[in-house]
Amino acid sequence: MLTRRNLWIIVSGSIAMAMLLWFGSYKRNYQPDIPQQYGVVPSFSAMNIKGEPINLSHLMDHITAVSFFSRSCPATCQESMLQMSKLQKLMRGGDGFRLLTIGLGFKGQSGHLAGLVERLTLERSNWNFVIESEGAELSMLQRLKQEFPQSAQLLDSGAAVALIGRSGEFRGVYDVQDKFEAVRLQNHTYNLVVQPKPVADLSQRIN
Repeated sequence: MLTRRNLWIIVSGSIAMAMLLWFGSYKRNYQPDIPQQYGVVPSFSAMNIKGEPINLSHLMDHITAVSFFSRSCPATCQESMLQMSKLQKLMRGGDGFRLLTIGLGFKGQSGHLAGLVERLTLERSNWNFVIESEGAELSMLQRLKQEFPQSAQLLDSGAAVALIGRSGEFRGVYDVQDKFEAVRLQNHTYNLVVQPKPVADLSQRIN
């Protein structure tokens, strides 16, 4: 005859077993949220505030978050910088991740930039502030507007962060003033960074 205690043990064990089976199935079937691929970043050549050259090859083999900053930018630029800083902290120590801020309207190499952007980019080795050099890097902004026409106004406002994949392909544009979009950016960035790099096809060598 089952006692109440034995019945409780059986029921608890059955629930625990069901949960373990469900969790195992969930782990097997779980697919991380990976953003789709869009067009590729156009080639560009510019200089960061340390005087170092930055070009398209700088983005290759890395997941790069890109924001745009202007002297006349409203508070939206500050929110963008805040979210970039959060991304940097989230991915701290993680290989294969970089940040890039493009300064619009900053002509030539600058020795007088001050404030949040300059301080952040000078203190962090994986963060570059690119100064406008004859509008070369504006081609990236123009291409983004072509790939994401619905985000054109957002990109002009300074509230957008774009995500670029390891092969220099656009992965998305995020409105970082929206809390949901900011978290989505963090998830997509993390999932892309931890995603294994594609293995080279060795069939030609084998044959």
